[in-house]
Amino acid sequence: QALKKKKHLWEQYKKGIMQQIFTQTLRFKDEQGNDFPEWEERKLGEVCTIKSGLSLDQNDKKEGYQVTRIETISDGKINLNKIGYVSTQEDISNYKLKKGDILFSNINSVSHIGKTALVHHELNLYHGMNLLRLVAATNTHSVFLFYYLNTEFNRNYFKQICNKAVSQASINQTELGKTPIPLPSLPEQQKIATFLSALDEKI
Repeated sequence: QALKKKKHLWEQYKKGIMQQIFTQTLRFKDEQGNDFPEWEERKLGEVCTIKSGLSLDQNDKKEGYQVTRIETISDGKINLNKIGYVSTQEDISNYKLKKGDILFSNINSVSHIGKTALVHHELNLYHGMNLLRLVAATNTHSVFLFYYLNTEFNRNYFKQICNKAVSQASINQTELGKTPIPLPSLPEQQKIATFLSALDEKI
């Protein structure tokens, strides 16, 4: 019970500190103790490439290539027990996930829309249907981007802009690409990513 309480308190602290960081109430300094440059207002489509996944039918025989499904990231991380399989003779090497890729749930129930998972290390896993893959540009740190997309503000934003149907909601690539992103310099992105990663390790 004490550990659960401690974990909950750290999670609340992380939530609060993320809000301060991404609203720029709290700023980091460089190695010399100087301020970093001002953040730039960008769009998500400018700081990463947004890709759709393989549109091949998945099989129940657990044969062929391992591919992601909606359920793969339902817990906010990649669950290798909830993957699908695709058998094909096509070259699908372009769909192989790489370290730093972000998977984004763009077709789901409204409560789960906008969920993300970060590929922390190389996996023998391919990008399947019903998830989008975000590949950070050279001026963007993928871990920083992952944390920004996971802010409460953004989760609510995705719920607002999604197209709502009877059983599920969706966000198309064009709309997602318009998501505003306040972008710090790359060294400050690195500091933020390292700080929040260390918090997650502790949690």
